[in-house]
Amino acid sequence: MTERMVEDLHSDVWGIGKSDFTEYTPEEELKEWREAVKVLDGFCQVADGLNHSPLILALVDAKVRAEEELERARDRAERPEGVQLSPREDERLMDLMRRTDALSNACAAMEDWSSDSPTYLERYLEVLKEMHREASEAFLRYRREVGLPE
Repeated sequence: MTERMVEDLHSDVWGIGKSDFTEYTPEEELKEWREAVKVLDGFCQVADGLNHSPLILALVDAKVRAEEELERARDRAERPEGVQLSPREDERLMDLMRRTDALSNACAAMEDWSSDSPTYLERYLEVLKEMHREASEAFLRYRREVGLPE
């Protein structure tokens, strides 16, 4: 996995529902995220000046997430007319799908695996199934975000 892909998969924006920008055009949304990143950068500098570690951590996290949203907004704003997904969106969607498929295959392999220790097998399978559920949710959430039907 590329470093960028790992970052995307870990943050997956917020992993929860977020405000809907449907009333904004892609260009307006891009402008709003640019402003958010700029403001958060200023807040980071203030927190750094205060030498307040928890505040620095929280603001840097918010800024990184806002930068990711800015990139996604840029993808939507710069998407050529008639194209359903930008190359970056398509790559991310495929990465999320491959992750879901790999975890699904791992679950199937674990279920087929005969082990001398069924307790450990159950524990590992439980973890894999939870990871698969989270990966599937992330994939579906991103599909909705880029406007693809489920």
